[in-house]
Amino acid sequence: DGVEEIGDSSFAYCQTLTSINTPSSLKVIGDRAFYNCPNIENISLAEGVEKIGHYAFYDMKKVKTLILPSSLKEIGNYAFKGLSGVNSIIVKSSVEQIGSHAFYGCLNATIYSDASGIMPDWNTKYNSSYRPIVWNCVISEDGAYVVSVEIKENGILNGTAVNGIASPE
Repeated sequence: DGVEEIGDSSFAYCQTLTSINTPSSLKVIGDRAFYNCPNIENISLAEGVEKIGHYAFYDMKKVKTLILPSSLKEIGNYAFKGLSGVNSIIVKSSVEQIGSHAFYGCLNATIYSDASGIMPDWNTKYNSSYRPIVWNCVISEDGAYVVSVEIKENGILNGTAVNGIASPE
């Protein structure tokens, strides 16, 4: 408790970590903070986290669930690259900035958002694996699940799939 920032590369290449549980006091997760920690199975980000740096959670294939806190404002480049075990990611419109390739390699994920389309400061390549995106979702207060979806024109992006791999429409 009381920790407000995890500095750049603090736990990079740590082979013994299996779980990440952040305190509510945490505001910033630095660049490469948990870079290439292959044995992490669980990431639990407490409300209060506002910024996730570049490559922060890079290449964690064992992670199955990713819930982004509603306090989150900024996601760096390649922040969640390679989380291939994650099936869904909820990105609220309150996230002001998303860097390039933030979700690259999240090959099984569908992205859900309460936004009606890409936000002004979301890099157009944030979803460079072309995973399906469902817009206009009503998200639970804690950001853990989708309550409902209103499908409007262009409500689903990258919704077609060939052999289980989503492709751009």
